[in-house]
Amino acid sequence: MCEAGKYSDRQINCIPCAPGYYSNVTAASNISTCVPCPKGKFNSMDGSSSLESCTSCPSGRVLDIYAAVSLHQCVRCDIGKFTTTPGQIKCRDCPPRQTNTAVGSSTCEFCDGGKFLNGTVVCVDCKSGRYSKKGDGDCSACLPGFYSGKGQTEC
Repeated sequence: MCEAGKYSDRQINCIPCAPGYYSNVTAASNISTCVPCPKGKFNSMDGSSSLESCTSCPSGRVLDIYAAVSLHQCVRCDIGKFTTTPGQIKCRDCPPRQTNTAVGSSTCEFCDGGKFLNGTVVCVDCKSGRYSKKGDGDCSACLPGFYSGKGQTEC
């Protein structure tokens, strides 16, 4: 009789479920008792006996396949996208007026002062004669008689 995580080959051998799979069934008589780890999770060990052996991809990474066997299969979110919760299958867009600066991010932030999002996911400097504070959606023009250099937070 085979323990959980293994199945019988109908002879005397107990064969472990492959990496990416698990089985909590004892005395399993065929491979169909081996269940794939769900999307968002992976398992590199053979003979696993519970869903808990499937590890969630970390925040900032996603996995949209079943039976994954490695952390390397967890795909990093692109710049401008993120996940805050481990085990996700899809990256989310950053909220309006926010972005991030690295692939695999678990957060998004407003552009620093003196910068703005120019319709992409990249913060760029305000032009001379314009300014912004952190979180401003756009650069504002300096009042008449005041001036600012490129990328400034005030005039």
